[in-house]
Amino acid sequence: MFDSYPNGAIALYDAELRFVYVGGAVLPLVGLTAGGMLGSTVAELFPEPIVEAVTPIYRDALAGRAASVDITLEGRRLVVRTAPISAPAETPLGLVTVEDVTSYCETEKQLSLAMETFRTAFDAAPIGMALVGLDGRFLQVNAALCVLLGYQAAELVELTFQDITHPGDLHLDVAQAEQLVAGDIDQYQMEKRYYDRRGHVVWVQLSGSIVRSARGEPVHFIAQIEDISDRKRREEELTRMARRDPLTGLLNRGVFDADLEAYRRSAARYGDTTGLVLIDLDEFKAVNDRGGHEVGDRVLIEVARAIRSRVRLSDHSYRVGGDEFAVLVPHGTEATMAPLAESLRAAIEQIVVVEAEASYTVGASVGVSTIEAGTASSATGDADAALYRDKAARRGDLR
Repeated sequence: MFDSYPNGAIALYDAELRFVYVGGAVLPLVGLTAGGMLGSTVAELFPEPIVEAVTPIYRDALAGRAASVDITLEGRRLVVRTAPISAPAETPLGLVTVEDVTSYCETEKQLSLAMETFRTAFDAAPIGMALVGLDGRFLQVNAALCVLLGYQAAELVELTFQDITHPGDLHLDVAQAEQLVAGDIDQYQMEKRYYDRRGHVVWVQLSGSIVRSARGEPVHFIAQIEDISDRKRREEELTRMARRDPLTGLLNRGVFDADLEAYRRSAARYGDTTGLVLIDLDEFKAVNDRGGHEVGDRVLIEVARAIRSRVRLSDHSYRVGGDEFAVLVPHGTEATMAPLAESLRAAIEQIVVVEAEASYTVGASVGVSTIEAGTASSATGDADAALYRDKAARRGDLR
């Protein structure tokens, strides 16, 4: 046992603190040998600071008390432990063991440094960070996340991520977390919505990963949460601008074509009926010629306002050309479309734009049709034909 004592040293000493048996793997690491120590006292072998540190515990063991002390020798961190042993009264002996904890202390130091580095990065991160339990409960949150969501840290750790996630995003988030736990994925990213403390929606970019034990068992999640609300607002605004006519705010020609095709498919597949109104302004060129394009733009804006005032929230209004407009009416029928078309015509013809003591008005020619099974492909042509018949009739009236 003495000769093979691992990662340390073991020895017996007498009442004069003289070593009577020595062994162990650590001796060469601190510049000692068993043969060199046998018969020598503690004071003869070690420098004075070491002697002062270990002499009290050596004597404690001879008096029947176990004791220990930490020392440094030849750059090694050592734990020295002494204990009494049974021996004849005339020859009291003590047992001393020395454990080399240099590697352990270095590992502990590195672990402590890593933990402190993580804690500093966690607390000072400019984005939200959280440690989240496997049940979804917030275990630890940083200041940035508290600011983002408007909660105090003590409030957030009483909640789960499920409590504050928008219902529309919860299923995907939970599914990704379950894949992390199962080991199917190492991490995931997603855009999702939280509710802040006031109940307002906050868009975030979530990066999720998982911490596992030495045995590979899941311990908790790490969530990095970046506020992307401004970016989402810009994206929504760009999407809105791409769909809207910049002058009138009505939906543009591209959206009209897409919606028209969607209603055609719905009619063919489900038998739904949709009403279509096409509007073309009369005498609009004269307005531009007399008042200029600025006055023409004002007239177009007023026409758009008039159209919006006469349609339902469920209807869709479009500017499909320079002075051409359209309205799609879900579930509209022939019986309901004619009155709507006349209402739109009347509203447009009531518009008066005054500029530099001159007044400007326009007329409106309208054409209606319905998109329904069997006639969906010809609905636009039917409305166009009806509009031009109306325009021709109105020109006759004007003449």
